[in-house]
Amino acid sequence: MTVTKRRFALSILLLLLLTAVVVVIVLLPSFTSPFKGYEGEKVVEIPKGTTIAGAARILEREGIVANRWSVRLIFRLRFRNRSLHAGEFLFDQPLSPEEVIRRLTSEYGLLLTLTVKEGENLFDIVDTLKRADWKGSDRFLEAAQKRTDLIEDLFPGAPSLEGFLFPDTYRFARGVSPDKILETLTLHFRKRFLPLWSRRPEGFPLTVPEVVTLSSLVEKETAVAEERPLIASVFRNRLRKKMLLQCDPTFIYALRKDGLWNGKTGSKEIHYDSPYNTYVQRGLPPGPIGNPGEEALKAVFSQTESDYLFFVSQNDGTHRFSRTLEEHNRAVYRFQKRKRVF
Repeated sequence: MTVTKRRFALSILLLLLLTAVVVVIVLLPSFTSPFKGYEGEKVVEIPKGTTIAGAARILEREGIVANRWSVRLIFRLRFRNRSLHAGEFLFDQPLSPEEVIRRLTSEYGLLLTLTVKEGENLFDIVDTLKRADWKGSDRFLEAAQKRTDLIEDLFPGAPSLEGFLFPDTYRFARGVSPDKILETLTLHFRKRFLPLWSRRPEGFPLTVPEVVTLSSLVEKETAVAEERPLIASVFRNRLRKKMLLQCDPTFIYALRKDGLWNGKTGSKEIHYDSPYNTYVQRGLPPGPIGNPGEEALKAVFSQTESDYLFFVSQNDGTHRFSRTLEEHNRAVYRFQKRKRVF
């Protein structure tokens, strides 16, 4: 080989080497660095039967990874013996391609959607998590009883986080811990509750625990927005007169809390001895019996005044309010077909 040819070959080799170095420098970050090409959080669906090439295209299109080829290469080098899971995946932070693949090949990366409805309590939330087949559901109740540090400033000595898990729809990766769920829900409560608390009327007589507890009773008694301030006024009037509140949902909660609820509402159940049962204990329960929504909280903050002391269901979702026991008994007879003295 002539000197000229050797020089030409060497030049080509150096050019290829330089090109390779440039390619590595340019592409290496997209292969190893965390990336987030979207705002907030993103739910990505990987359809059943999707290949790694198809998944890589979806991930690049949705801004989960910067370069689809990084996903394909890393999958073939390090994850070729694993299978992709089909379903919805939640992304909410920068991830490297390897971390993205780990999510897609693990059921813990799949989306967990948790909807907490107004008035639902801890036991309802556990049931929802069990129906979603979330593996942490058996640890959720215990965590909610232990992590009261999350609301220590709002409710010192709280028995649990009951009442402070704000109703809404939340999305988590299925590998989320009970603590993370509780932290998210209590943080959302703060964001919605504290502005209301800061605008409370001058001389407002209730503490934070009392507001949330009373709101939980109001939430359980009616779903009709216009009635909530009146329901709250009835309870306040009864508290002033030191009357038993006799709120049906409280004895149900007491029984459920103690694992004794069987769906019956006879005299035995109504008079079940518990600090939560307002048929046998005067005043508010020692804590909320559910998680109230914003409208129930507003109803308590509104301090709507009335002279009502009683209400009974009219069997259409609304209630008949009464000022005297005589009026109330007539309403009970009319709407419930039986007398029930409060």
